[in-house]
Amino acid sequence: MVCAVGVNAATNISVNKTALNDYGNFEIDSIIIFQINITNIGTENITEINVTDTYNETYLIYNNSLPPYNSSGTGEINWTLISFPFPSPLQPTNTTLLFVNFTAIANGSSNNYINVTATNGIIIANSPGSYQITIGGGGGPPGGGGDNWNDGLNQWQSSIVSPYLIKNEARLLNFSIYRQAGDDSCLKNLTITYPSSGFTFNDYTSSSIDPSNYTWTTDSNSIIWTATGDDFFCGSGPEYFIINVTSTADYGNGIFTVSGYSNESTSNDEINLTFFTTTTFSYSGMVYDINNAVLEGAVASLTVLSFGNSGDIAVGTFTDTTDENGIFNITDIPGLNVSLEEDEGPGGPGGEGNIFYRLSAAQYNDTPTNHYAMYVGPSLPEIPENELRSDWGLNNASIHLRPAVTFYIRVEGRDYKSGPSDEAKNNESLCNQTSGCSDEAFNWTNIGFNYGLKDKKMGFPVSSDSSSSITERYFAAPSDRNYSLMVFPEASFPIYIDFTSIETKCNTTGYDISTTGVNATCTITQGTYFINATITADQNITPLTGYINQTSGEFDELWIVPYMLGGGNMLFDQDTLPFNMGQMRRWPTNVTAYDDSYNKSTGEYSVYLPATEAHSDIMLMAFAKKDDNYYHDLYKLSLDGKSLGISELNFTLNPLISGTSKTIASNNISAQWNQTTVVNTTAVQFQLV
Repeated sequence: MVCAVGVNAATNISVNKTALNDYGNFEIDSIIIFQINITNIGTENITEINVTDTYNETYLIYNNSLPPYNSSGTGEINWTLISFPFPSPLQPTNTTLLFVNFTAIANGSSNNYINVTATNGIIIANSPGSYQITIGGGGGPPGGGGDNWNDGLNQWQSSIVSPYLIKNEARLLNFSIYRQAGDDSCLKNLTITYPSSGFTFNDYTSSSIDPSNYTWTTDSNSIIWTATGDDFFCGSGPEYFIINVTSTADYGNGIFTVSGYSNESTSNDEINLTFFTTTTFSYSGMVYDINNAVLEGAVASLTVLSFGNSGDIAVGTFTDTTDENGIFNITDIPGLNVSLEEDEGPGGPGGEGNIFYRLSAAQYNDTPTNHYAMYVGPSLPEIPENELRSDWGLNNASIHLRPAVTFYIRVEGRDYKSGPSDEAKNNESLCNQTSGCSDEAFNWTNIGFNYGLKDKKMGFPVSSDSSSSITERYFAAPSDRNYSLMVFPEASFPIYIDFTSIETKCNTTGYDISTTGVNATCTITQGTYFINATITADQNITPLTGYINQTSGEFDELWIVPYMLGGGNMLFDQDTLPFNMGQMRRWPTNVTAYDDSYNKSTGEYSVYLPATEAHSDIMLMAFAKKDDNYYHDLYKLSLDGKSLGISELNFTLNPLISGTSKTIASNNISAQWNQTTVVNTTAVQFQLV
C-alpha cells in the first residue's frame, strides 16, 4: 500500500493506493487490481482532480478501469475526476476513488506510479507515490482447488474496510467479501442489505469485478448485483463491493447482511458484518525524545477497535506527524458522541463500550516506509472514548519515547485454505478415503495471518492486526519488555512465540533466537533492535483417546471442548477450536469414521487435535451431565514438533456448583464448519473489582 499526502492546508489531499489482490507475489497471467482512494483533507472544496497512472509495459498490460480513463499514452493512463462518485466539488472529508485492472505478462519487479493533482481553482496540491509489485517467485492469490466446490460466504475473513458512517454524511463503504469455494464456483448474485430505518442509499455502487459481468438493482433496503454470464465472483476472492450510503441512525453499531446464491446451490448463504454510526473528533498531544526534548517528525497514531464474540473489528488507524514543537493533531477520528464525565465510565450513555482506542507514537529512520522504528512510546492498552478524551484520562497526552524493537514476521506452511491440488485429488497415493490427504497434497507457500503482540507481564496487546490476507508484517514495541506473540495463520491453528531479554540477546552480527518451528534472529541494525522471524504453520491432525471417569450409570451428555490458550494462559469464551478435526484433510469430507466419538456408557472417547510444529497451547475441557448434575475437568496441552506429547489422557470429573445455564458453541467441520451448540452446562456469574 502506498499513502501520500498533499502539503497545503486549504487544498490538501491524501492518496491511498492498494493492490486489492496482492498476496505477496503475482504470477504471469495474474489479474492485478489497484484501488486508488483520494480524500479531501483540506478545508476548501476541490473543483478538479487529475490522476496519472504510469506502468511498465514490459510487465503489465492494461485491461480496464472504473471509471473509464479520459486519455492514455505509452505506459500511461489519465483521468479527470471531477464528479466521481460525488458531484463536483469534492467537499472536505469526502473521498473519490478509481479501480485499475492489469494483467501480469512477464516475471520481474516493477513499480506502478501514481500522481494526483487537485485544485480549488487557485491553489494546486500535488501528491505522488508508487506501489511495487513482484511477478513470479511464488505466492499468488488463494485459489479454491480448481473445481466447483462451494461452502458459502466466509464470515471470518469478510469485512467492511473502515466500517463506520459519519452521521448525516454520505460515505463510501467498501465490503471485502471472501468465499469458501473452488475456482470454478461462481455466484448468480450477491446482495447487501442495510438496516430498514435510518439509512439512505445514494444511488452509487462499484466493484472490483468487471462491470460487464453484472448488473445492479435495488429493492427496498437492498442492493443486488446479478450475474450477466458465468464469470461473476468466481473462486474464494476477495472481491470488493462499494456502496454510497448515509446514516441518520443513533450512534452505535449495526449490521449489514451480505447474501449470495452460487451456481451450485439453490439455497441462499448469508453473513452479517458490523458497522458503526459515528461522529468524529480530533485528538492532540506532544511527543518527546529519549532526552525529554520535543520531537519533530514522530508519527502519533490511534488504532480504533471494537471487540465482540465474532472477533476483533478494525475500525481504522488514524495518524499525524509532529511539528517542530513536537505537537500532533489527529483529526477525523470516529467516535460515539460519548459523555466525558468521569462517573459515566465505559458502557455508559452513548455506547462508548463498543469502540476502544490504542494510542502510540514512534520515530522511524526510513520515512515514509515506516518499517524500522528507532523509538516508540510506552505500551498502552485499548481504552474507551471517554477515558481517551477526558481531562481525567489521556486528553492532551505527553508521550515520551524509548528505544524500540522492530519485528518482521512471515508465516509459511501448507495451503490448507485452498485444499489439495487438482493433481493430488486424482492421485490415490496422495489423497484417498482411507487415510485422507498427505502433506504433499497441499502446496507449501506464504500464509496470510493476523497477530497479537502482548506484554507478558501486563497481559494486554501492544500491537495487533485482525486482517488475515497479509503475508508479512512490520510492527514495533519498547525493547525493554518481554513479549508473547500470538499468530493466527489462515486455515491453520494459533501459534505462540515468546521474545524475552531482547536488549541482552541482540547484537550487530545477529543472535539466533530460533525455536522449534521458528527461524529467527535478533540484530542491532537500522538504528533499532530488529527481530527477523519466519514461522511455520505446519501441523499434524492427531487422535487423542482415553476415558472420562464416572460413577455407575450412563452419562446423559458427554463432550470434550478444546480451547485456544492465549499468552499469559488467558482463555476466552469464544476461543473454542472446531470439532471433528479428523475431517480436515479428507477430500471429500464427511467420512464419519474420522469424526470425534464418545461412549456415554463407558466414558471412552476419541477426538482429533492439531499438533503444530511451532509452539501452541490448548486447554482441554471435559463436560458431562448426568440427571440434573453437571461435571467438569480440564487439562493443558503444550505442543510443538507436530506432536501432542501424549496419545492417551484420562479425565476425572468433579461436580460443578449449580448456577446459571450456560451453552458452549463450536464449529463442526463435518457440517461445512457450521456453528453448533455442543455443551449445555452450568456457570456462576461474578464481578471482578
